[in-house]
Amino acid sequence: MLATARRNLRFGLGLLGLMPWSGWPKLGLYFALSGLGRATGWRPLRRITLRFRDLAIACEVGRPAGLKFLLEIAGHRVYEPLATEGAAVLFDVGANAGYFAILRCLENPALRAYCFEPHPKTFVALRRNIALNGLDDRITAVQAAVGDVEGALELGLPIGSSMGVVQGPGAIDTTGGRVPVRGITLDSFVRANVRPDLLKIDVEGHEVHVLRGATGLLETVSALILEVHTPELHGESERLLEAAGFDVEPHGNLLLASRTLATPAPGRVGRSSTLQ
Repeated sequence: MLATARRNLRFGLGLLGLMPWSGWPKLGLYFALSGLGRATGWRPLRRITLRFRDLAIACEVGRPAGLKFLLEIAGHRVYEPLATEGAAVLFDVGANAGYFAILRCLENPALRAYCFEPHPKTFVALRRNIALNGLDDRITAVQAAVGDVEGALELGLPIGSSMGVVQGPGAIDTTGGRVPVRGITLDSFVRANVRPDLLKIDVEGHEVHVLRGATGLLETVSALILEVHTPELHGESERLLEAAGFDVEPHGNLLLASRTLATPAPGRVGRSSTLQ
């Protein structure tokens, strides 16, 4: 219990460190109302907008907002090894509420991004955050589960989480139910859309399937960063990336893959939108 309290304290202090002091009362209000909503079902406010440095996010009161990911991305800078300076297009596979792509687009005015997220409620939050930060013309939201098969799939929803799982190590948590989702491969997606030069993958144990469905795409990607969730997935992901010609460097539970490439083939870049 004491350990949990300490973790929660570090979490709260970490979030406070990402925002100006004038935003602290609003964050406190969000947590207070969320606790009240979970305990009683009563939500006097449906949504609160929080500002973390340059990033604005809309948080549903009493619902998972993925703030843990925000702290990892904006505070701990876990994806920092993937440099986006000079990049044209980023694919964010497993985008959650869009924090990584939005922050990188705010930092790099020339960058465009495609965010792939299958969870229906999290996808709504993703679209809302893109619009809130004025990036509708540079970030495209794609509601789909990326893997190595196309067609109808089922997404397992853990209760009280903003994440969903199609397939991964161990039993899939479906305490929050299952929902039908569209499955796509990156190779099929880029045939009708822009090709990225950077790729970020965080798909809760589904990473090998994403790589297997992107063998053609990997030929023109300059660099990627991938989160792995078991030693077995680490080894298989590393093998697939090395077979594609990448130099692979571990960073904790992340793999950074990069190489020196000729200029990637230009993609077809139009006005970004929401693809469903």
